[in-house]
Amino acid sequence: MAPAYRTGDPPKAEEHLQYLGSGCASISEAIRTGPSRGLRGDVLRDLHEEYRLKCSLDDQEARNRVQRVRGEQRQSQLAQRERTQAEQQQAHALKERCNAMQDTIALRRKRETGLNPKEVDALRGLEVTFNQVCLGR
Repeated sequence: MAPAYRTGDPPKAEEHLQYLGSGCASISEAIRTGPSRGLRGDVLRDLHEEYRLKCSLDDQEARNRVQRVRGEQRQSQLAQRERTQAEQQQAHALKERCNAMQDTIALRRKRETGLNPKEVDALRGLEVTFNQVCLGR
């Protein structure tokens, strides 16, 4: 008979175990915590063999599911990063557009007395556009 032994805390449960059925999860938990509970080596070997026979397919499916979930999370993070970058680029483009309109308005106002009526109307239209687009009024 192999001697019972104790080690430190059991290792952390693997992520895929959350997707196993209750029977396989129980066997896995017994294997994981066995050494810290003082289970003998032959008992642990028997548990490993039982798990291999009963749970190998479920285990592989659970591991595949974890990989799919991780992939979906990565895709979601990537999509969020791309949305954030697009929003930043749009904000930058709007700022540049507003700065250009503001410069044009300032330049035309300086020489407003020399503008013909059509140019004055264009200046007023640009001011309205600036107020709507850049100032939200």
